[in-house]
Amino acid sequence: TGASGFLGTALVRQLLADFDVILAVGINVLRLYIHREPARPIPEHIRLIHLDVDPWEIGKNYPVEVGLLGDPKAGLVELSRRLAEIAPAEQVAAARQRLESYAAARRAEQVALLAEIKSQQALRPLTPLTMMKALADVLPPHASVVESAISTHHNLLEKLGVLKDPSGRFG
Repeated sequence: TGASGFLGTALVRQLLADFDVILAVGINVLRLYIHREPARPIPEHIRLIHLDVDPWEIGKNYPVEVGLLGDPKAGLVELSRRLAEIAPAEQVAAARQRLESYAAARRAEQVALLAEIKSQQALRPLTPLTMMKALADVLPPHASVVESAISTHHNLLEKLGVLKDPSGRFG
């Protein structure tokens, strides 16, 4: 993150470098949260597919390889169905392996985060990590979270595995 806490373009480029395609569904692609050079956070080799109900959003911020106008939920169901029909077995296996690798990395990140929080629990004043963990421990399963600290919260509730319902978080 930069001095302001926003995710820097260079970091976004680094995080996306291993990918070939971005499927953006129902979002305003990389708006507001990106700043600094290089000006384009999406590496040039990545193809962008954008599905949205609003034609204004498709290709607005970055050129798309494929723009799909339609309901995101119905579109994802159809895309999933179609991919299951046409995807070669070796690609399905490779995708499953990548998913398992990313899931293992996320679990490792969560273990490290919990260890860091545990090391801070006795500190006073209360640290932000300790406060977020305490909040995570008491939030009900279908809580809605409204937050306006996009530059400082670092997605801790997501990293702690608390927010599982994407419709329940508002930034």
